Amino acid sequence: MAQGDVLQIDDKIQIDGDGKIRLVDADSDCPDCCGCCLATLTISNCTALNGAYNLDVNNQYSDGTVTITFAVTTFTISLDADAQGTFITLIPNASFTCVTDTTWTADDWSGCSGTPSITIECT
Repeated sequence: MAQGDVLQIDDKIQIDGDGKIRLVDADSDCPDCCGCCLATLTISNCTALNGAYNLDVNNQYSDGTVTITFAVTTFTISLDADAQGTFITLIPNASFTCVTDTTWTADDWSGCSGTPSITIECT
């Protein structure tokens, strides 16, 4: 199967071109992937932390410079060299299943020149 192809197993299950099982939502024309997508968290307006970070399957990231942790409904982003002085704490703006289902607000921050701006999108 080529990327973009879909193999229909029955009226509720498909396999996409990447080999992922997709469940067809009976109330919609769109199939939903099983589980959440990998996501990229992008930060702006915080010079020391600005950038795009590809989160792992647990919505975590660490490269020795920046560490991103996720615990239930809160992200914490910190500069490893100054973890207590340069950080951002994010909270969701709505309930969610996947971290990309909602927008996120910087609830607490330090070491940024203004209010950090955050986006989280599927990679």
